[in-house]
Amino acid sequence: MKRAKGDGIEVVKIFQESQSALKIGRPVFAEMMEYIQSGRADGILCWKLDRLSRNPVDAAHIQWLLQEEVIKKIITIDSIHLPTDNAVIFALQSSMANQYSRDISVNVKRGNRAKLEKGLWPGRAPMGYKNDQAAKETVIDEEVAPHLVFAFREYAKGGLSVSELATKLEERGFTSYSGGRVATSSLHNWLTNPFYYGLMRRSEGDFPGKHLPLIDYETWQRVQDVISGKTKSRRQKHFFPFRDFLTCDVCRCNYTADTKKEGRYTYYYCTNGKKSCTAHRKYLSDAHVEKELSGIFDDISFDKELVEIMYEAAKEKEKSENKIEVKETLKRRLTDLEKKEDVLTDKYIEEKISEKVYKRKISDIEAERAQIGTQLNQKNDERQLTFEQTKNVFLSPYRAKKQFLSQDGVQKRKALENVLSNARIKDGKIAYLRYKQPFQMMAEVPKNADLPTVLRWRDSNPRYTGPEPDALPLGHTSLILFQIDFIFLAAQTLNRFFVFTGTHTTYLHLKT
Repeated sequence: MKRAKGDGIEVVKIFQESQSALKIGRPVFAEMMEYIQSGRADGILCWKLDRLSRNPVDAAHIQWLLQEEVIKKIITIDSIHLPTDNAVIFALQSSMANQYSRDISVNVKRGNRAKLEKGLWPGRAPMGYKNDQAAKETVIDEEVAPHLVFAFREYAKGGLSVSELATKLEERGFTSYSGGRVATSSLHNWLTNPFYYGLMRRSEGDFPGKHLPLIDYETWQRVQDVISGKTKSRRQKHFFPFRDFLTCDVCRCNYTADTKKEGRYTYYYCTNGKKSCTAHRKYLSDAHVEKELSGIFDDISFDKELVEIMYEAAKEKEKSENKIEVKETLKRRLTDLEKKEDVLTDKYIEEKISEKVYKRKISDIEAERAQIGTQLNQKNDERQLTFEQTKNVFLSPYRAKKQFLSQDGVQKRKALENVLSNARIKDGKIAYLRYKQPFQMMAEVPKNADLPTVLRWRDSNPRYTGPEPDALPLGHTSLILFQIDFIFLAAQTLNRFFVFTGTHTTYLHLKT
């Protein structure tokens, strides 16, 4: 404005544009050009030419109006442009502004990709994380992260809309920046963001991140299944803790439940979906079903002392075990993924697979690569945490049974969700049980099995170097569990324990 007053220029209107001049279609710029072409102004006063335009389309429009003397003068802080000036110079200055912006864009993208390839997030940290400027890393926001974890776990269960989940978060004290309820669009974006399990998704592609995940991949995938409709998310007017676990052994249809006498009694019965079930009319009371299900934990419950011995043996073995082999295995898996990625790319280029299939398979590869990257970056103490988690798996049936025997129906259902996949009913009794893994594997081992039977799931060449299987006595309890890269197999005999870990056999001989 000082320049205008000093030069005696009458300013008839001020236009202020917030959008980048690198893109075409700016509304304020279009309004200004219309204002000039209507004859209400015949000159432009701006800081520099690159404030008017940094793209060739708008630059050509301005230059044409200047050449046709619709614009009489363009005044900047360091120059004046007239209709009689050399058009090449004006075009050169406009092109330089355009190229400068393009160079900045390329450099920024190059820098972002370099960060992504190092496992670092190049922008503002997503909700639940914060930017550590000193360490130049993305770290967990201890105040916000628990709310995000809660959101993922609650939504993964099904039966909730995003709006209802937002209300639950508000009740927990988690609100938007303005203090109100979190917007459903924001919550949906968080629930679909793979960043929370360790994968950074950008326009440049998918990259494994070095940040600590808030959830595991399985939880994130369950949320995606609910969102996409693969997992049914129905609201229930009445809560039936044992529904969805029972099927009919006669027709293989699901059992459902209903209330009688104004909700005072609950009964379970076959849905008779095939219209031919002879057991359809046999109703089971809530108390009867509970009694039947209360015994399902016995076949997968184990002695606490035995579990502790297995746990201590695994920790001792880990202290002396060389971890190089584990890392080399993970690196070989990464190499295999790269080869698989190359094969997919070749097939896509040769049009042997569609773009949709290509992108889906590449996304699966990146997800696996992210998980391997997380394992490679694990600290030594995290390995001990894995053993602790494994011990908890062995003890979880005991805890689940204790939880099931509580009076709370919600707790009973949670206990079943932890271990049970399906129970088939015949004549009011459980005729068949299917547990979730690894509990099904444990349940399938006979209590008095010989070693070949116990190890029938193993590879045909397990590199076993110990005594012949028949020479190993096996007594009253056998346990099997796969966990990461080691296996526990414990067998209690009359006066000793054998503990097997990994693909090699290790003996822990304890006299009782």
